[in-house]
Amino acid sequence: MKKKLLSVICAAIAFLMTSVLPALAIENNMTFVEELNLNIPSPENWYVFTRNTPEDDPVFNAWEGVNKEYIDQLFEQNTIYYNAVEPDSASQEIVITMVENTDVFDWNGLSDSDYKEFANEIINADMEKITGISGVEYGGYKMVDHPQCKLMKLDARVVNEDEQTAFIQYVTIVNGQHINITLRSYTGAFSAADEKMFDQLIQEMRFTKVEQAPFNLLSLLKSENIMLIFCVAGGAILIVAAVVVICVVVGSNKRKKCKLNQINREQHPLYGVQPQQSEKDNQDSAEH
Repeated sequence: MKKKLLSVICAAIAFLMTSVLPALAIENNMTFVEELNLNIPSPENWYVFTRNTPEDDPVFNAWEGVNKEYIDQLFEQNTIYYNAVEPDSASQEIVITMVENTDVFDWNGLSDSDYKEFANEIINADMEKITGISGVEYGGYKMVDHPQCKLMKLDARVVNEDEQTAFIQYVTIVNGQHINITLRSYTGAFSAADEKMFDQLIQEMRFTKVEQAPFNLLSLLKSENIMLIFCVAGGAILIVAAVVVICVVVGSNKRKKCKLNQINREQHPLYGVQPQQSEKDNQDSAEH
């Protein structure tokens, strides 16, 4: 589970330490995040930014010194792929981060104990030691079903002298990608309406493709039925091996016998021919 925790920590550093500038609002409510194969609805009238915002977008005229190159570098360094910002006071924003996960391809197949272990690693991690930010505290978690994936919902707070930030985070692994979708509030709290909006947004998002996990021998070896698999496979192998051995032995014996008979015939012309009895022997046999 260490690799999984590392993925979470990288994402946590991104959303805790990065201030993302807003862009112009999109006209419709759905945004496609190409790198994640993800369509996600954005809150109405919020400013939305992705890595595919074109260079000539008017947003780059809104702030002095901010251009496409700067934004791309910011997103790249912090593994960010989507950002939506509340337009009035910028007091809330949604950030999506992603890192590749080579340990787990898909969360759908994990057990409840796996989810619990994962959550405990996050909640009990020393975030100050890892991120250098004090006052980071994760709260509880719960598993949430989605039509395409399994999600973990976590809540947390950052409370220190510099800031008071609350956030709700959804975590999932799909297509070998560890994805974090985080709602941040810089007022230090969320209203019930805010949380409901975010929950609905998560339920309405859709992946354009969900791939099957590739064959993984290590996963197979961890299977609860692996002993049964080994027993059945081992038994079949032993049966086949026994048949092969019998065939080889029988065939070898037959070949040896034929070879011996051939040698005897070559060395002894009369080998295998029954000797004829003389008339005298026949008569003696008849008298007796």
